[in-house]
Order: sequence, then C-alpha cells, then structure tokens
Amino acid sequence: MTWNAQDLMAGPRGRRLLLELAQEHACACPFMVAQTFLACLHGAATGLEPDPGSREGALFGVPGGRVLSALAGLTRRRRESPRQTPEDVAVALHDLPVVKETEERLWTALELCVSSARYWQPPDGFDALAATSEVSEPLAEVGRRMIESGLCQWWDTPLQAADQWTVTWAAWGQESLPDDPVPDPRSALIDWHRETVAHEQALRGHSRHLADTAGGDWWVLSRDPRLPITTRSDPRRGPVGLWLVEDSSGGRHARAARVVVPDTARVYEVDGAAAWARLCDLYPCDVTWSRRHVWGQATGWYGGWVIPDFLAMAQDFDAVHVSVAGYLATAGRVVPVGTGAASTLAGWNPDETVWLRDVHVGDTQAWSYADPVGWVESST
Repeated sequence: MTWNAQDLMAGPRGRRLLLELAQEHACACPFMVAQTFLACLHGAATGLEPDPGSREGALFGVPGGRVLSALAGLTRRRRESPRQTPEDVAVALHDLPVVKETEERLWTALELCVSSARYWQPPDGFDALAATSEVSEPLAEVGRRMIESGLCQWWDTPLQAADQWTVTWAAWGQESLPDDPVPDPRSALIDWHRETVAHEQALRGHSRHLADTAGGDWWVLSRDPRLPITTRSDPRRGPVGLWLVEDSSGGRHARAARVVVPDTARVYEVDGAAAWARLCDLYPCDVTWSRRHVWGQATGWYGGWVIPDFLAMAQDFDAVHVSVAGYLATAGRVVPVGTGAASTLAGWNPDETVWLRDVHVGDTQAWSYADPVGWVESST
C-alpha cells in the first residue's frame, strides 16, 4: 500500500498523531514560540472537551521541563484572552516554523496518539479539535512532511516474519512476572466466540435507553494469554509492543520472547480501512447490542456493528497483522460494512499480529521501565 496524508486524516488516531507531532515541532522552536502555540492549541482543545473540567490544563506532548512554564503561560492567557477556537489553531499551525523531522519526535507523537485512544467514551478535546474542518488543511500538511521525511517508511510494511516478539507483563506495581502462557489459540478462539455470541444474544432486543447503560466491551478481540500476539522490534527500543499500547495497565516490568514464524504462514494484512472492511465482510460477527453504547459514544454511530469472526477466519488464515499505517487510518473510525452496518478497530495496537494458530516461542528477554528513558533491557 502507498499511503498518504489523507489516509492519516481519515482516522481519529492518524489525526491525533499529527496534532501530537505539531506539538513536538513547537517544542523544538524557541520557548516563546512553543508557549504561544501550546497555549492556543490546549485552550481550544479544552473548549471542546465533553467535560471541560476533566482535563483542564492538561499538556500532552510537552517535554518534562517545559510543562510548568507552559502551564503557567496557558493559565495566564486564559485570564487575559477569549477562549481559543479551531480557527485560531489553524492560523497557529500555518505560522508554526517548519523544523527538520526527527525519528525521536515521530516516535513520541506515535506513543502519545496510541496511549490517548479511548473507545468507551466521547472523543476528548484534542481528538475533537483534530477532527474539525478548520485544522484539516494544516494538519494534512504536517502529515505530508512527515511521510516525505522517509523516517516512517516501515509503518506501512507487512509482517516482518524474521523479527517477531511477544510481551508478557507484570501486574501494575509488581516486579515478578507470571509464567509464560502456553499458546492454545484454538481453545482461546472457541471460548471467545462462545462468550461473544452469548453476550450479544443476552443483550439483543433490550429496550434500555443507551444513556442508562454504563460501560461494556470496547475491544474487537479480548486479550487471552493463550492467544499469541506479536510485534516487530525497533533497533533502538526493542519490541514495539512494549511501547505502543492502548489502555496500558501501567506495568513497569515485562518479558519479551522471540516467536518463530513459519514460512507457510497465511497472514491477512490490514493496511487500512478497506482491508478491515473486507475482513468483516468475509467473516461477519454481529455485535450491535454489545458494542453500540461504547462505540456509539466514541464515534457517534448508533447503528449496527460488526467485527470479524476470528474463529471462522482461522480456517483460512493463520494470523492478522495490522500495520502502523493501517492502525492510524482505521482505529476508532466508522468503517462501513455490508449493507448498512459498520465496524471499527479498537484494542488492537499498531504493528500487532494476532496468531490464530500455534507458534513456537524461543529466546526471552527481561525489560524494565526506567524514567525518563523508557523501556530498557534488564539483567533479570
């Protein structure tokens, strides 16, 4: 697939990536330029929050030492100026100096756009801001320069079979790691299918108003330790699965294990929304009643919902890989499926491959999270 800025702009996570990247660019500018830009952007985003008081003053994407100073400037500007608008942000984006792209800025922006994903509630102010028509043109320009930099070429590549790793996490606040799970994809998929169908049938036909319901399943496929999930590794950072995590549990210790991918593996590649729609059309599983509340809040679509039937799919494929580009274009997006229904990608991290068959697990590595550098390989 040859991807472009419009692919990024079509997906909520893609738009959020570009908004985060613009903030990284601002932080590379002289301090007053950065402060002015961040004050404008965060002021406008706060005005678009579903609950404006919930994230007042949040400064996602601002490097550590600049947080307090930028927050002080933002607070002062709120007292002195009218609320900033998307139109103001569009002007600020146009006026922001162009800086040379770096791999570090791209990675930081990607981490932030993934960790901020929320599929069980309305979009936060930053996602809402990135979706406005006023900022679409300048954000698309950020995307064009990002792709032209050549620093994210691997984002739209298929499964890298020779370099795949699973990650097992320690529980939050714990150092000890659980035993390596015994892969058993077949049993995991049978249980997932039975529970998914039973849950859908139990809720089908209920007339409760959506506003009276709370929570619910928001993921496409539940995380079963018997179901192997892998990513490639980054030369500087180790397994990508350590870093790019939606709804992280906050664990600071993990074990990575190399997975040997068979040469004959049949891998379905999700490189964008069209590939995800085809997968749902080929193996449809109706989840309207179990997903419409949470996904409806997140997307505004309260019609029928469909996800892939992974148990049925396992008859024809061994794995499903979602590239980074596929994730950015598809996650959180309303993807039309079949006749009048829709799907979305949720709970599936960038570059992840879910294995629907047994795989061989090889050498392991221990990793720990150390501020401020992030994940580092440890001796235990």
